[in-house]
Amino acid sequence: CKAHGLNHIRFHSWCPPEAAFIAADELGFYYQVEVSSWANQGAVIGDGRPLDEWIEKETQRMLAAYGNHPSFLLMAYGNEPAGKNHTKWLQEWVARRKAEDGRRLYTTGAGWPIMPGSDFHSSPDPRIQGWGQGMGSIINAQPPRTDFDWSDFVRRHSDAPVISHEIGQWCVYPNFREIDKYTGYFKARNFDIFRATAERNGLLDQADEFLKASGRLQTLAYKHDIEAALRTPGFGGFQLLDLHDFPGQGTALVGVLDAFWDEKGYVKPGEYRRFCGPIVPLARMPKMIYQANETLEASLELAKFGPDDLKQAVPFWSLSLPDGTVLEKGKLSARDLSTGELHKLGKINVPLRGVRNASKVILSIGIERTEALNSWDLFVYPEPAVSNSKPIGTRVTNDLTKATAALATGARVLWTPPVRSIRDDPERPLIAGFSPIFWNTAWTNWQAPHTLGILCDPQHPALLGFPTESHSNWQWWGIQHQARPFILTRHKQLKPILQVIDDWVTNRKLGYVFEAAVGDGKLLACGIEESESPESRQFFASLRNYVDSDRFAPTYRMNPDDLNDLIRPVPELVRLGAKSTASSQEPGFEAELAIDGDPATLWHSEFSARKPGPPHDWNVRLREAIVVTAVVLTQRQDHNLNGQVAEIEILANGARVAKTNIPKDAMGFRVPFVTGTRLNELTIRILKSHAGPYACLAEIEFQTNETHAE
Repeated sequence: CKAHGLNHIRFHSWCPPEAAFIAADELGFYYQVEVSSWANQGAVIGDGRPLDEWIEKETQRMLAAYGNHPSFLLMAYGNEPAGKNHTKWLQEWVARRKAEDGRRLYTTGAGWPIMPGSDFHSSPDPRIQGWGQGMGSIINAQPPRTDFDWSDFVRRHSDAPVISHEIGQWCVYPNFREIDKYTGYFKARNFDIFRATAERNGLLDQADEFLKASGRLQTLAYKHDIEAALRTPGFGGFQLLDLHDFPGQGTALVGVLDAFWDEKGYVKPGEYRRFCGPIVPLARMPKMIYQANETLEASLELAKFGPDDLKQAVPFWSLSLPDGTVLEKGKLSARDLSTGELHKLGKINVPLRGVRNASKVILSIGIERTEALNSWDLFVYPEPAVSNSKPIGTRVTNDLTKATAALATGARVLWTPPVRSIRDDPERPLIAGFSPIFWNTAWTNWQAPHTLGILCDPQHPALLGFPTESHSNWQWWGIQHQARPFILTRHKQLKPILQVIDDWVTNRKLGYVFEAAVGDGKLLACGIEESESPESRQFFASLRNYVDSDRFAPTYRMNPDDLNDLIRPVPELVRLGAKSTASSQEPGFEAELAIDGDPATLWHSEFSARKPGPPHDWNVRLREAIVVTAVVLTQRQDHNLNGQVAEIEILANGARVAKTNIPKDAMGFRVPFVTGTRLNELTIRILKSHAGPYACLAEIEFQTNETHAE
């Protein structure tokens, strides 16, 4: 813990208190220990059950045994309580503790509830990814920036300091070399299963690369999480869910250390301490992607903790290229920096016109005569942006029929199908976000995102015009939001140019970009849609230059049927000329997304400008009447209950033909009609949802026996 910059140790549920204090003695008395009784997640308390009495007695025993330990500073009842009366009971528990023993600070529970009277609050809200947020979290839904913090939350709960609960939970790919460490009664059977799946799908030889690449993305995500807490004025601190892996609950590979507290090889303690230590330089920036005609504006700050003040400290900064070339540098005036504070150091404005080529640039901030040094990767692209003109002698198309026809003539083809047309996995629908998997997909009911970032060879000629490492970084954020990976598991010998690291449970071979020889032609397939962003234009310019070069010589062979298997069939309702509407719809979640054949998209009732309540109507009108025997509904795939439909009725040509309830978390649900119903208009009326006043549906399909003209 000390090597990785942590000075608050939290023990509860799985560890006896004496272990915490042994650790504190080894580390030094300035380390804080929070201890709670053995009451596990979701324990029902306050209802008069024997557990209530046990907690009270266990509290007394713990205070008697460890109350004088100099590191015993914080105490909570336990973790994430439940029960109808737990709020009142825990508030009274805190009041009794404060009246009986004022030697430390008390709170109700780790995670919740926030109640008046607690000496500090523990909440899961101040973090960049919450449970159930899926793709709606800060790190996945908001373009990368570092100018946000949790000040609003702190102001709403200003009666006591706030400590964020279980931040992080960012996963990496398994380290199969860890299996041999299990030499006692416990065996790594989970890892055995994951390894077998990887081997079956032709991925085992890439496992070490997956670990390293996903680990670098995990480190980036932890840095983003931790710095948001450190940037917040008056914040009480953060509780990292864990520094090492937790093998239980579906296998939570959330640690930068493995289950044995050993390093995994992708981040060293010194690098981790740069953003997680007693003295951390910080930078507030509105974005991480720039063009060369812009100016970098950043507010510099310092989170200063640890035992001593800094006298006449001199902050310095630099902007440099990866090869060490310094573009600009400077110093700020000397000042005294007291401990226990967030200090404003000053602002910098750096014109970026000196960046001639598309480049990663590194902003570094430090304090002279200290170990304090932190840095951020920014990406700068030329202005005017690169041309998006088509390569000479190359066919560029998003139409597979045109692509295969050109390939048959021996042409070079850059094929960019619409991302919604790329086939999904019907058994495990795939959502690839920017962040790594949160906690794990098994325990979160397949919460998105389902992937662990990208893997590529930066020296591949297709990527030479696009600055990248072998792993995800901020320049990929916007590009991935216009993308869907091809599922290439059948092609075991194919190594995608731009690979996506899948969940270790499914271990599918996924790729955004791959190349293949097809007939006499040469194909570069790209599951990314181009946009006007500078990073997207630069990326596609690099691909076009490659396709038009002598280095474009794919060796893996495919045939047109292989390509066709990568694309969804045209949805039946689309083929029938269906037109859909809704009583309300949120921009970006329009009614037609419920019949596009893509379960990752969805229709959602309005929730930003207005929040209309039920009933909500989704309607479809067909070009011709058909006989329908059943309707199949697919709920949203991110397991967010908001808008997940619970009670519906179905109207055919205005007359009700069915009414039913849909169980919570039923991802697919079939509503049969007693007899086939001939219709050209159908309305699904949502009477009740499982959460909130909203309604949403990912896919709606008809089952038919025959089709008739009106």
